[in-house]
Amino acid sequence: MSIIETEYVDVARRFANALMECKFDEACAFLSAECQIKYSADALRHHYNEMLDYVAQPVTEIEVIETLDAWPAKQLGDIGWVYVSMSGNGFAEAVAVVVQSENSVLKVRSIEWGRP
Repeated sequence: MSIIETEYVDVARRFANALMECKFDEACAFLSAECQIKYSADALRHHYNEMLDYVAQPVTEIEVIETLDAWPAKQLGDIGWVYVSMSGNGFAEAVAVVVQSENSVLKVRSIEWGRP
């Protein structure tokens, strides 16, 4: 199954890529104003490292696995939900993000860290 590339999928992929490259300031720029209250660049670093604390090697690949345009917790302004696999040599983790429209710009509203 192929994931259709949409603007909100691109935002989620670019956010995950910034995490993978440990560019936490860049990753923070993808967050909504509300989400930036919860996640500073240092907080993103902490959660990312905590998610991967059991592995000794870095994430080397990201892949969008699933997207949703409708889900039970969808809020006004939400555009899509994206599950992004983050894997490396012998491990796989993930982030799931909700992308919303904030002042006509797509931003990450929420982050779920790690595989369910």
